[in-house]
Amino acid sequence: SFFISTFGVALLVGATIPQTGTIGFIGLIAPHFARILLKARPSQLYLTSALIGALLLLLADLAILYIPLFSHIYIGTLTALIGAPCLIWMLLTQQRKIYD
Repeated sequence: SFFISTFGVALLVGATIPQTGTIGFIGLIAPHFARILLKARPSQLYLTSALIGALLLLLADLAILYIPLFSHIYIGTLTALIGAPCLIWMLLTQQRKIYD
């Protein structure tokens, strides 16, 4: 079913991202956020995706620097912990057909 396939893909992506690093995760999640914000075609989202990715990485870095709870974890781990639920939520709520 669609739910099982989506959940399986989310698990595989979640297991792969910590191994490939922060940039891979940011590159995966930022275009989805940009598409939600602008509702535009992928070819029109390059700049917005880059800015969102930079902002996500900056926020994760600031959290590690200034929140004592996160002082002993890597930035890749923090972005994966924050981004994995976001990715699962987006996969589950995204319509099967993005463009009409």
